[in-house]
Amino acid sequence: MADSLHSINKGNYVHASDSPSLEKGIEVWLAQCRSRIGIGGQDNLERATYEDYRGKVQNHILNSDYGIGDHKVSALNTAVIDDFRIKMIDPDVRGRSQANAVKTVAVLRAYLSWAQDHGLIAGNPLLGRKYRNSVREDTKISPPSHNLIKILLEACPLDKELYLRFAVLTGFRASEQRALIWRYTDLNAEAVEVRERVDKYQQVAPPKSAAGYRTVPIGPKLVGDLRDCKQKQGANLDDLVFSGKDGSYLRHDTEMKAWFEPLRNKIGAPYLRWHDLRHYAVSCWIEAGLNPKIIQTRAGHSSIQITYDRYGHLLERDKGGVEAAGIENRIYR
Repeated sequence: MADSLHSINKGNYVHASDSPSLEKGIEVWLAQCRSRIGIGGQDNLERATYEDYRGKVQNHILNSDYGIGDHKVSALNTAVIDDFRIKMIDPDVRGRSQANAVKTVAVLRAYLSWAQDHGLIAGNPLLGRKYRNSVREDTKISPPSHNLIKILLEACPLDKELYLRFAVLTGFRASEQRALIWRYTDLNAEAVEVRERVDKYQQVAPPKSAAGYRTVPIGPKLVGDLRDCKQKQGANLDDLVFSGKDGSYLRHDTEMKAWFEPLRNKIGAPYLRWHDLRHYAVSCWIEAGLNPKIIQTRAGHSSIQITYDRYGHLLERDKGGVEAAGIENRIYR
């Protein structure tokens, strides 16, 4: 009663009879999210983000076995949401991972913030509440070994060697590498820049954060390969460095299925992910003795804390080493 009176006095009380079910309310939110795809500016929502929201809503939040779609939005509280989250990870109910459950709750939090802004609830019960993955999960990165990368390169198809070497030496994310155009390569200065990325739906977008815009130095051997590639292509500044036969953006899932997955299986490393090549690049910078702040900048991490959380155990090692030219000696045979 006290809480209700307080809400009435503040002018944000919502009676249960006026509150929609979560199923109806969240569908309205999803429709608005869909309308924001490609709108541009601060209201823009990427299609990949929308599809992630929609998938978690349909597969989990509104799941007929353990979902909470029949609850009134105004009746949602931390106890209801906790019960839902626990059922989601319970192997006898759904058995999803802790990480998936945390991300699903994050989607629910986003909806509840929207619902509060639109007067459907007085307050967001998840505001300020944090859920973490299992404390037993090791978030430290274990990069591929030098020997594994060497074997991978030796077995790589000739027409994909440059694509693979570039990933290993620059630490570009797959979306950043596929979006790279010649305008953002300064071969005289021996550097490449990240200015755009392309998602799995072939939509071009800026980096997700300001830290994503960055310049990464490269060594003379990779520069030489890029010069040769550019000459063979007869490329213009706005042409893609890595593209399909028709000059279009490569599709990451297609590339992985066509040659990377067969390649990793061929060398007996089916567990190797493309993103592990990025981890390898960062580990090489650490081994070369670079300052952690420089590593953060090159990797495009939004904070030094991310760099330390993921690579701190490697930063503690003092192996010394050399910079880009020296790292290349392990990559080029």
